[in-house]
Amino acid sequence: MNKKKVIVTVLLIVFLLVVVVFAAYSGKSNDPKSEDFDWEAAEKKAANKMFPGIEFGGVIKEIKDPEGNTISIIKDATDGAIVDLSHLSKKAADMTKNSKHISDEEIYHLNATDDQKKAIESVINYITMGGVSQGTAASEFFIRDALAYRGYDPETIEYALTHAGVDWDEQAYIQTLILLSKRGISKKDLIDTIIEMGFSEEVATREASREDIDYYEQAVAYASHYRFEQEVQRKINSNYMKYEKKDVKKMLQRFNFTDKEIKYAVNVVFDKIKAELDD
Repeated sequence: MNKKKVIVTVLLIVFLLVVVVFAAYSGKSNDPKSEDFDWEAAEKKAANKMFPGIEFGGVIKEIKDPEGNTISIIKDATDGAIVDLSHLSKKAADMTKNSKHISDEEIYHLNATDDQKKAIESVINYITMGGVSQGTAASEFFIRDALAYRGYDPETIEYALTHAGVDWDEQAYIQTLILLSKRGISKKDLIDTIIEMGFSEEVATREASREDIDYYEQAVAYASHYRFEQEVQRKINSNYMKYEKKDVKKMLQRFNFTDKEIKYAVNVVFDKIKAELDD
């Protein structure tokens, strides 16, 4: 074999090795089980196939619930379709930002010890730094435990909670809005969760019974997330099971939505929201 043929053979072998390595790498990156699989890109691609011609964040459909309220379904890159609950999270964020408490000047002029003033400042920090960004508002019970953990004695804690000028009912409302702005929650689960966060049963029941809460919207929010998020995953991974009406209905029942809410939500996500789905 002459020198020219040797060079050509070597180059050919190198080329074939590059092709094999590239093919192997490409195959790995396209495999959902691979560590370097691009989930974000895959989810966006799947959502685009399900709802073509609509920008992410754009409205897929607006519907009226049995009480006459408008529910907006928007396109989401991860879940495919979700209920737009941003009005709730925005209200919670605005209320957190403007939470009621005494001013720095009022703290300065208090006839209190340095520890008592620092404890009050800590209470205010918990109030104003919570909200949507932290996923929780601050109950009196939570702050009491937090101050105790930081080493304040019971008398100082009580003084701080009493003199910080916090509206604890406002904090309960903020927490309610935060929970409602997630992916859907029933009235029963909302009450239970508010209680778990340190508010009384009376306060939790009062907050969950507010007239401006739309539990039909909450039921659709959970049902749409559950149905379409599963469809996104199924388009990415063919082994992912297809969810039907009965599956979504069972999940809504499990999370304590009422029969009317369940019937309405299931009808919406299977009959009113049209998507390009596989058979």
